[in-house]
Amino acid sequence: MNYDDLIDLARQHRPDPGDFGFETRLRTRLRELRTEAETAGVFANWLWRVSWGLTPVMTGLAILFLISHGLTLPAGAESIVAHLAAFLPGAAL
Repeated sequence: MNYDDLIDLARQHRPDPGDFGFETRLRTRLRELRTEAETAGVFANWLWRVSWGLTPVMTGLAILFLISHGLTLPAGAESIVAHLAAFLPGAAL
């Protein structure tokens, strides 16, 4: 069945007279979904702005860490690095 046949069948279809209001229910549900998506978008926008706002702070902390410790790790950090290195792709199990 091609697209034109499907459209012709849809045009011939008559809705059940006992099921009025489908369009109203559909529009209401779409409005609810749009509201939920907009609400999630507000949080995502806020989180994005906060992360950009904290970028200079994290950069400053990284620079201070490099200045104070150089390129070597502080004592005791080897176990943390070894633990996290196991999660890297291609790490030997």
